[in-house]
Amino acid sequence: MNTPKEIAIELVDKFYSKISGVPINVISKMIMTFNSDSHFKTAKECALIAVDEILKILDAELGDPVEHWQQVIQEINKL
Repeated sequence: MNTPKEIAIELVDKFYSKISGVPINVISKMIMTFNSDSHFKTAKECALIAVDEILKILDAELGDPVEHWQQVIQEINKL
């Protein structure tokens, strides 16, 4: 399993790519450049929404992996 930071970057990469048309994996190489980009901020918000939905499902079914996804949220916020 990937680390929370790796998952955070992957999620934001995917949303950024959809929003901006910039290929995936650009963010992981240029996070500091994109930090002020409005597309980047929107991608982070979308990633947080996705993880919140995952948390709701896991909490209802399992309850245990929730901590891992909460760490992913923390890593998204750090980007």
